[in-house]
Amino acid sequence: MKLLTGKVAAVTGATGSIGRGIAVRFAREGASLALIDRDADRGAQLAREIAGAGGMAKFIQADVAVPGEAQRAVDAAAVALGRLDVLVNSNWTPSPCTPLIDKAEADFEACLSARFLGTLRAMRAAVPHMRTVGGGRIINVASPYGYTTYHNIADDVSTDWSLHGLTRAAGVEWGQYQITTNLLVPALADIPEFQRYRSENPEYVDGLLRQMPLRRLGDPVEDIGGAALFLACDEGCFIIGHPIFADGGQHINTATFKPRAGQG
Repeated sequence: MKLLTGKVAAVTGATGSIGRGIAVRFAREGASLALIDRDADRGAQLAREIAGAGGMAKFIQADVAVPGEAQRAVDAAAVALGRLDVLVNSNWTPSPCTPLIDKAEADFEACLSARFLGTLRAMRAAVPHMRTVGGGRIINVASPYGYTTYHNIADDVSTDWSLHGLTRAAGVEWGQYQITTNLLVPALADIPEFQRYRSENPEYVDGLLRQMPLRRLGDPVEDIGGAALFLACDEGCFIIGHPIFADGGQHINTATFKPRAGQG
């Protein structure tokens, strides 16, 4: 039997490269998917792709950075698919590389609103549905920057640390309901955004890859989706409040990837 047969999973930020990879992997393992994203065209297309491969997916348009939207979307997912067992928060927002002394407060607000508050809202919305079915899995997706920081990304760093704290706090409070909450930390994934940067900075990126223990990029479906699958399925039932680095060993041996422009 497939590892997620009979389970319902909601993925926020589902059309992003990482969210998409996780959704595709979950569908392959038998989960019914609620794809939550603000991009209607890409969300509907992803739902069609999953259905075309024999999976079950429903797209729900919502911007979880907007108060009330996460609650509406998560409730709609549980009603449409009959239950909710897994929530993956893979929200993201672009941020300019700016020194901390110059970084606008609006950059912090945008990052925290989309990623921290959006995640918090979806988590709170999911818990009553998970308690109804006797437990659940919450997987929050972060970048490595809360652990190995870099120049000019103080908003990313602050948000990643906040997600780490939120994940641990939820684990303490909601574990009694058999709801596990963990943090998935992918890096150096084979996604379009990274490949565009690599084409502009091949020597730096290739040098970084040579220092990594696995010496390759991560596949969003097989590698990162596989790590998320472990946290979502029954085999991950005793893991709680923990950061899982799906990064090929990058955090062990190398600096975190980020464009170097503006160092000083």
